[in-house]
Amino acid sequence: MKIGLCGTMSVGKTTLVNALKERPEFKDYMFRTERSKELMAQGIPLNTDSTLKGQTVFLSERTSELMVENIITDRTIIDVMAFARASKSMDWNDKEAFEEYAKRFLKEYDYIFYVSPVGVEMEDNGIRETNID
Repeated sequence: MKIGLCGTMSVGKTTLVNALKERPEFKDYMFRTERSKELMAQGIPLNTDSTLKGQTVFLSERTSELMVENIITDRTIIDVMAFARASKSMDWNDKEAFEEYAKRFLKEYDYIFYVSPVGVEMEDNGIRETNID
């Protein structure tokens, strides 16, 4: 089963995935959490600074996860599409084409759970976009 959590930064997706690792019901699952620090260290722009190439790297990571039979991940293709939309460097046509391509993979998830930011205080970890607007 392919299970993804989606939502804005700092709402507890990674914390939830890490808690599920401890549950015996998920002993046969692979768990993936966001690799922002590693990608940033490689020079891949993140958040609203992201580029078409950067978003393509993120999409590649998410689609590679969908090749695993049993996986729980703290990011989904929906998140990649949202960051592409928020990118300041991608033009409208690239955003539209990227989203249309990315949407093709959504049906491969068995479940996608949205984690709401309502009532959650954003924590600045040096990577996250902290502008609430």
